[in-house]
Amino acid sequence: MDLTDNVGETLLKTTNLYTVEIEFLDSVLGGNPKNPEVFRTHIESSLRREAKRANKLGLEPPTEERIQEIVGRRMKEMFGADVEATIDAETEKTRTIFKINKAGPYIEPRQVKAMIREMASTQGLFVQHRGLKQTFQHLIGVVAADEDGNPLDGPAGQQINFYRDGEVITEADDYVEMCAHVMGPQGPRSCIKQHERIVGATIRFCIRAPANLPKNRATATFKDEEVVKILTHGQEDGLGACRSQGHGKFWIVRLERLTNIPWVKGGKAPGLKKKIENGSVEDEPDNGATGVAYA
Repeated sequence: MDLTDNVGETLLKTTNLYTVEIEFLDSVLGGNPKNPEVFRTHIESSLRREAKRANKLGLEPPTEERIQEIVGRRMKEMFGADVEATIDAETEKTRTIFKINKAGPYIEPRQVKAMIREMASTQGLFVQHRGLKQTFQHLIGVVAADEDGNPLDGPAGQQINFYRDGEVITEADDYVEMCAHVMGPQGPRSCIKQHERIVGATIRFCIRAPANLPKNRATATFKDEEVVKILTHGQEDGLGACRSQGHGKFWIVRLERLTNIPWVKGGKAPGLKKKIENGSVEDEPDNGATGVAYA
């Protein structure tokens, strides 16, 4: 029995979809090392930290073979099959860049999800709502959106491109230089770092929040209030590299819930707002239908 068609239907019945468009106040910086060996070391260190964390939690950590498989895939994604052909000049070791697809530079949904996690954690939402941390880790999804705010499918959904004046940005604008202080074998030293920069851009993405959860998971739902709190404070925290230096801050251009699925199975649908002629808004009936929500 072919159940492929049921996958999309199940997704519609068990998630509420938010569409988000943000505009960076000034600039957003790329955070991926350009030099392949630096990039490899960066990925390996990150994966090994995750493996240690999994081991402490009693989970099965990834094997060394699996770590190298992931490293290889990320390396090919950044530098192409011929890694050796990448420029290996010493100055390249300190430059960070954006990943690039056929359209231009992009950020990954995982970066947006990391921002969501940080904002939820620092606001105490994981403590206030029992089970919310597990919901975030396993059931919250972030995907790139098209110009109408609808989620993109396949690989395109995992690459959030930048737009300016309605057009996709095909390359980074320039780069900025900063002084970095690092601790090496010979002690502390300073170096110049270069970061690719994109100025005045917008990005669009969708957040999928689980709905129709069992009643015993009622406290573990990401509802409108949580989504608004997270994104509101995320504006100041920002996205991209060098956020502590003020880069990557943004303001919310659009935030809408497009669907109207009950958060808890058997519960009342949250309702949508519809725009009427005089510019005010009124509640639509809680009939569980989908439609466009107006902020």
